[in-house]
Amino acid sequence: MDHIRILSFVAICCFLSSSMVVAPPSCSQINPALAPCVPFLKGLVLQPSIFCCIGIRVIKETGKTTKDRVAICNCAKQLLTRLILYDPKKFPQLDEKCGIELNYPPISKDFDCKK
Repeated sequence: MDHIRILSFVAICCFLSSSMVVAPPSCSQINPALAPCVPFLKGLVLQPSIFCCIGIRVIKETGKTTKDRVAICNCAKQLLTRLILYDPKKFPQLDEKCGIELNYPPISKDFDCKK
């Protein structure tokens, strides 16, 4: 009888864990991580700050699935296209400058994050 209870418990746990949906990151999570990068992205400084690189690492760790990466891209696009004098080519440079393989393309206001 105990074996049946244990198997039932394991089956329920497996069902619950497989049916749980994890939402993609929200802009309220991404924007604070990206905000320290604004001076670099606007071309005001030559190197991103340590706080920017920490934020980029957070973004990297948050973007585990395609849905996550699309959500992150859309948040970045929303934030960055509000900036005056933002250079979209600077975003991919964060990989090299921070030593983190982020692999995001230049994000401009017309960029389609689903591609």
